[in-house]
Amino acid sequence: MILKNIAKYPYIKSNLDLQLEKVDKENINEFIDAVCEGFASDDPADPYEGLSDGYKIALKKSVKEIASKYKIKHYIARYNGVVIGTATSIYDAKRSSV
Repeated sequence: MILKNIAKYPYIKSNLDLQLEKVDKENINEFIDAVCEGFASDDPADPYEGLSDGYKIALKKSVKEIASKYKIKHYIARYNGVVIGTATSIYDAKRSSV
C-alpha cells in the first residue's frame, strides 16, 4: 500500500498487549539477537543457514545517524517483556518502506 498522506493511514487497535520500542544503543543487541533467531534454523535444507557476522555488524551500524536522504529506524515488539518481533522502516521525505 502506498499512501501520499500518512494521516490517512487506517488506525488499527490491537487486542494484544504489545509494547513497541524504537531500537537505540540500549536495546540494539536484543534487536540483532531477535533478527538472527528469526533466520536461524537447524534444517540443513534451510537456504539462510543463519546470518553472518557481517550482517550483524551492519545492523549494529544502522542505528547510527548518517548524512543521507534515507533514514533507517528499527523497532522491537515485546509481549510480557519478551521480544517477539522486529520491524525496520527505511524512509525519505516522500516514502517509507517497512
